[in-house]
Amino acid sequence: MSCSGEIVDEERLIQIKPGISQQLKKAKYGVADHSTVELCHWTKKSFKHEGSCYKHKFYGISTHRCMEFSPAGMHCE
Repeated sequence: MSCSGEIVDEERLIQIKPGISQQLKKAKYGVADHSTVELCHWTKKSFKHEGSCYKHKFYGISTHRCMEFSPAGMHCE
């Protein structure tokens, strides 16, 4: 089964179409097969030692290790 924006190869693996993959990469997403990763504003600031988000303050989560991940990135807006 395939959704728009996906390719299903011989091994039945779902992948993002190359054109959509390039658009996502241009928008600063990490792209791998059918998944995407986006670093939030605070994660980028943490790399530069310019601050951290509420997750660090309240939960002790290291901001530089935080990310937004989607196993179906092309379907998220």
